[in-house]
Amino acid sequence: MSRGQVAYQRQLALDKVQNMKSSILRCTVLLLVLHVGATDAEKCQSGRIGAYSYPVEPFYPVTETIIFDPPFSETPSVMYALNFIDVNYAENFRVNSSLLYVDKYQAQLQMSTWHDTKLYGIGLSWMACP
Repeated sequence: MSRGQVAYQRQLALDKVQNMKSSILRCTVLLLVLHVGATDAEKCQSGRIGAYSYPVEPFYPVTETIIFDPPFSETPSVMYALNFIDVNYAENFRVNSSLLYVDKYQAQLQMSTWHDTKLYGIGLSWMACP
């Protein structure tokens, strides 16, 4: 693959990440507007998690626990999306994220890679709503 093709592929990946960020922001604003009169336990909560360690990769999989403050009155719906990635350009690009557990007090998200991917950093944006 030529340098021009690599640069083009990298720009496509950056554009996709930016589009995901914009979509998450629009969803966040919409959900917050819908819950303006709600009590704290009925409002959506959101945040960011991730792992980063350059030039040495973090040990994957990385599991992060999110504590809901205040706790929800029932188990919330949780959505999440990639918001950051730092991968070695010379290797394959393979990442995975999973929601492992959720209850009204907390949620656990896991970020991982496999095979020969050199992943220096990964970040997720999350939102939990009643």
